[in-house]
Amino acid sequence: MRAVRTLKGLRARLEAVIPPKEAQNTLLFATWNLRDFGRADRRGYGPRLEEMLFYIAEVLSKFDFVAVQEVHQLNEWLEIMEILGPDYGYICSEAEDEFLGGSGQRMMFVFDRRKVQFVNSAGEIALPNTLGQSEAAEHGARDLLSKGKQFSRPPYAAHFCTQGLRFSTCTAHFNYGAEIGDKLRQRMQEMKQVIGYFSQRADRALKEKSAMILLGDFNIVYPGHQVMQLLEDEGFVVPEVLKTRSNYRQNKFYDQIAFKTDPAVIAYREEGKEPNAGVVKLFEMILTEADAEAYMPDAAETPNGARKSDPALCSYYRDWKTYQLSDHCPVWARVEINTAKTYFEDLEDQLRQE
Repeated sequence: MRAVRTLKGLRARLEAVIPPKEAQNTLLFATWNLRDFGRADRRGYGPRLEEMLFYIAEVLSKFDFVAVQEVHQLNEWLEIMEILGPDYGYICSEAEDEFLGGSGQRMMFVFDRRKVQFVNSAGEIALPNTLGQSEAAEHGARDLLSKGKQFSRPPYAAHFCTQGLRFSTCTAHFNYGAEIGDKLRQRMQEMKQVIGYFSQRADRALKEKSAMILLGDFNIVYPGHQVMQLLEDEGFVVPEVLKTRSNYRQNKFYDQIAFKTDPAVIAYREEGKEPNAGVVKLFEMILTEADAEAYMPDAAETPNGARKSDPALCSYYRDWKTYQLSDHCPVWARVEINTAKTYFEDLEDQLRQE
């Protein structure tokens, strides 16, 4: 009964902050890092409650297309897909090889098949060796990017189409490293490489009347951070409303969406009758402080929560719930697609040439 009431309330709150999906003219997409989703050990925070899968599926269903990070084993994800039903599909990368520095995570795209179709092309990004030489490596820092060294979490790219528009996406979960020092420099080198690489691909895509979208957990520390500047210097549009805190504790700017625009292909408007981008603050909707008492018995049954006193358990609840949903908020954007007009204009041009 609790799950039904919560789901009903969540649906209403989501509809109040996210515009409805449309059959034509717009593409509504999002990125969401689902903390340790399907991870076997769960770090002592216990399994996700079954009701959480319904809440997660409800959020995913509000978008045409979602990039998801931190998916580990797929059993739990397949339950999500059963809840979403046959109208939804997904593709994912292989799990990161832990022997190569990964942590068993997968990158994933989930999409509404009524609007978006996968066009049978996807893969992890491996940079050419000529792009793997960083300034740090030249100065002898062995732990930073060096010639031939690839990403510890390879970005994952795939191609889709909607209403005649072909678009490609790249989702990334960049190495966090640290906020200062060599580990930050490593992250900056990774980001510089992939942003420059995809900037070139985005330019080519627009010339071919298609689009390129970057989205994922960039682990940006603050709005004026070098990563944000790199994106904008390369001509990517980053919606102003997304230059804000995207984590549960509202003190980090990790998650981002960036794309290049062309009025004949895709366009983005900062202002309109409805918002065209946003951050969904889920913990203002469900698993709130007011809900703590109801979930305290569940938190107490986890290895980390066992034998905690009431005050300590109340504090623990704030961490526990991030392992039930996530410590990241879903981040979304909506773009206009002018595919019908472009299609007929291109067809007319072809007929004239013939």
